Amino acid sequence: QREKTKTEPQPEPVKPAPTFDSSQLSDQISSLEAKLANEQQLYAKRPRIYRLNAASTMRDKGAWYKDEWRKKVERIGNLNYPDEARRQQIYGNLRLLVSINRDGTLYEVQQRLA
Repeated sequence: QREKTKTEPQPEPVKPAPTFDSSQLSDQISSLEAKLANEQQLYAKRPRIYRLNAASTMRDKGAWYKDEWRKKVERIGNLNYPDEARRQQIYGNLRLLVSINRDGTLYEVQQRLA
C-alpha cells in the first residue's frame, strides 16, 4: 500500500500595514474636492434642454411661451414658403431643434431629419 502524504496549507506571509502620509492625503482630498466643485459648476451652467411636443406643452410652466414661439415659426415659415413649391404641391414635415437662452434670445437652431 501506498502511503499518503498530507501537505498542510502554508500560511500567507503577513503584509505590513500600509503607511499613509496625512499631509499628502489631505492634499489629494483637497484636489479632488476642488475638481468636484468645478465639475458641479460646469454642470450647473450647461444649457437646459426641454423637449416640446403636444403633450408636454400642457404641463410645462413655459408652455404658453414655447407654444406661441412654435406657432410663430410655423406662420413665418408658411408665409415664406416658395410659390413654385406650392404650385407643384410639394409639402413635407420639418423638425427643428431650437435652443433658447433664458432671456428668450435664440441660442441655436438645428434641422433634424423628419
